[in-house]
Amino acid sequence: MRSWSSRATACLMALGAVAIFRAAQADDAKPAAPATDNAKPAAAPAQDSGWQFMAGPYAWAIGITGNLGNGKQQSSVDLSFIDIVQKSDSLIGAEGHAEALHQRFGLFFDGIYAKIGASASQSASNGAATAKLGADADLQLAFVEAGAFYRVVDRYQLWHPAPEVGGGTFSFDVLAGARYTVVDVDVKANLDINQVAAFKRDIDGMHDWVDPFIGGRVRFGLADNVDFQLRGDVGGFGVGSAFTWNTQALLGYRFTMFGAQAEAWGGYRALGQDYSEGSGRRDLNWDVVLHGPVLGMSITW
Repeated sequence: MRSWSSRATACLMALGAVAIFRAAQADDAKPAAPATDNAKPAAAPAQDSGWQFMAGPYAWAIGITGNLGNGKQQSSVDLSFIDIVQKSDSLIGAEGHAEALHQRFGLFFDGIYAKIGASASQSASNGAATAKLGADADLQLAFVEAGAFYRVVDRYQLWHPAPEVGGGTFSFDVLAGARYTVVDVDVKANLDINQVAAFKRDIDGMHDWVDPFIGGRVRFGLADNVDFQLRGDVGGFGVGSAFTWNTQALLGYRFTMFGAQAEAWGGYRALGQDYSEGSGRRDLNWDVVLHGPVLGMSITW
């Protein structure tokens, strides 16, 4: 997966380079306007010096695949979002994304919080004694990322649109930032024999770290109201995670809501992290891929 994500990011950079080259060729090929004595000087194009903002909530249906553990207890996991819903007695999540753009420079912020809780119990009896084993587990995840981007190519026309269809534009951003991760594991296990506590163990550990990352993002205007966006980034570099990668593909539909430009979008996102910390019972091995469909809506003003 690491090799695949690195290739995806390289493809984004290559697409941007090709678009820049084609744009430069198009500018060089434009014929100069003939000079006339009565010709008026061309009006300078209007410059938009204001800021543009975008914000909105979204929902990421997270599944987990990989290896994780605490202390000497290490195990592999492969759970889809449906599996997690079926096995959890509580599931709480909140996600949001925001951007600010000034000409070609922009800032972005993204936040995710998810809490998953599960409990299980089992009892057995041989007539003389009754044993009951119970366990409660809570996993809290939080991801906060912030950074900046530069729009290298802004709405370059890839093809001439049909009058009734529109679209055919291409934009390319390079981006850099940092992702803050919090993993909080709380496990309580106990064994009762004839209602007398015979065994009890609590595992409670919170781990957090920061991963720098670099990447790219492309956006295709397929039609007047339809967009396709692809993002990829890699990071960690031993600062936090040994390696981390992130990629997502989104299809959006733009419309007007209460006089503002809105967009509903959906797609798929995958985030991989390889992180380890600590020793003994409070260490953490977090080598996982979080993946699943994503749905959201944003407002631009």
